Amino acid sequence: GTYTYQAFVNDSTSTLYQTEKRTVIIGENQVSGCTVIEQAGVYTLSQDIVDYSGNICINISANNVLLDCQGYLIDGLGDSLGSQKGIYVSRPSSSPEKVDVTIKNCKLNDWNSAIYLNNVNNTLIQNIEILDGPGTASGIQLVGKSFNNIIENSRIKNTGFGIYLSGTSPRKNNTVRDSYFIGNVKGNNSVGGLTGYHAYLILNSSVRGNVSGDNMVGGLGGESFQFANDSYFSGTVRGYDYVGGIAGFGATNIRKSYSEGEVSGHDY
Repeated sequence: GTYTYQAFVNDSTSTLYQTEKRTVIIGENQVSGCTVIEQAGVYTLSQDIVDYSGNICINISANNVLLDCQGYLIDGLGDSLGSQKGIYVSRPSSSPEKVDVTIKNCKLNDWNSAIYLNNVNNTLIQNIEILDGPGTASGIQLVGKSFNNIIENSRIKNTGFGIYLSGTSPRKNNTVRDSYFIGNVKGNNSVGGLTGYHAYLILNSSVRGNVSGDNMVGGLGGESFQFANDSYFSGTVRGYDYVGGIAGFGATNIRKSYSEGEVSGHDY
C-alpha cells in the first residue's frame, strides 16, 4: 500500500521541529483485467488481456504509479475506425502534471494508440513491445504539453506511426533510446520513422521501413529533434519539401548516425 509519514521532535528548550511529509509505496497490487488505477502504488499484471472491446483498457489517473505487466499481453481489436487506447495517462491541459509514472515489461497488440500520454511529464516507458496496430495507429502517442518523458528498450512493429508527438508547446525534452521501429509510415507534415515532431534525444535507436509524406519528412525524425547519436535508418524516404534520410527539418546535432536507402524530394 501507500503510506505517508512525518517526524516531529522537541529539543531541550521544547522547540518543536518537523520534517516534510514523505510517501512510500510498500507491496504490490495485482491487475487481472482492464481497470482505472486511482491510487499511487506498484501494480503488476497477472494475466493476458485479450480482445478488449472498450475504449481505454488501463487508465492511470493517479501519480506515483509503477505498472509492471511482467511480459503479459494487453490486446485490443485493431479497428481502423476506432480510438482504442491500451494504456492511458492524461491530465487537464490547464495544469500538466509531473506524474512520475513508470510503465514497463508490457506487450500491446491491436490498439489505435497502444500507450497514450496527454499533458504529462516525468514518465518512463521501458521494455515495451507493440505490434500490429491498424494503418493510422500510433505505437506510443504523446500529445498536449507532454515533456521530460523517456522511452527506452522498446520495440514497435507494423503500426501506422512508431512514436507520435503532437499538440501544443512545450513538447520538449522527450528522449527515445535503445528502441526501434519496423514498418512503413505515411503522413502529411512532420513525418518520421521513429518520431514525428519534437523529440529531444534519439539515442542508439533505429528504423527499418519506408517513410513518406509531404513536408518535413525524415527517416528517424520529421521535425525538431535536438540530438541523434548512434542511430540509423534503413529504407526509403519520399516527400516534397525538407526531406532527409535521418531528419527532415530542424535537427540540431547528429553524431555517429547514418541512413541507407533512397531519399527523394524537391528540397532536401
